Amino acid sequence: MQMDSDMRLVWANKRAGKIANKTIQDFMGHKCYEFLRNRDTVCAGCTCVKALESGKTEWGTLYHPASEGANESYWDVFGVPLTGEDGEITGVIEIARDITEKIKADNALIQAKDDWENTFDAITDMVMLLDSQHRIIRANEATAKVLGTTKKDLIGKRCYEAVHGQEYTIAGCPLISTMKTLKPCTREIHEACDGGDRHPRGRDGP
Repeated sequence: MQMDSDMRLVWANKRAGKIANKTIQDFMGHKCYEFLRNRDTVCAGCTCVKALESGKTEWGTLYHPASEGANESYWDVFGVPLTGEDGEITGVIEIARDITEKIKADNALIQAKDDWENTFDAITDMVMLLDSQHRIIRANEATAKVLGTTKKDLIGKRCYEAVHGQEYTIAGCPLISTMKTLKPCTREIHEACDGGDRHPRGRDGP
């Protein structure tokens, strides 16, 4: 869409009309925020207003809450200033892309990640994800508690260093067996450092 310096619409493409469910002729002369969003003031963070003020192309993501006849939506919006022969800014071009589905998908992934991490931390046994070099990729709260450290401090350490206090793999390491056979492996290991017996489980290696 193209607006003048007062944010009045002077041109719009067919896609803009389809989104607004109006004819292009209906657009002309209306301020965009009045016509498209039924507002009395410009939208918060409007990139077109910023472009008119700065004289530079501006970009931002705008959120529009649900309103009568319209669902909530997110938009990638560019505001491109237009200048006359004298160099004065005469208007602005708005280029907008609907990214609502992308934002919703991203939010769903974040929620799924949070749910997975909460489930992971709810397990009361020690659980670690290791790479093929025995480095800890992720550890649950129970592991950090038993080892007297934090999950963050465990990341990147080799399991035999963090768990067994050794500079080399332990005899009968279940991870080595799992990587060779690609099958689960269970071994009972007596850990003298804390006087307890642990039952490490190896899973398929990366």
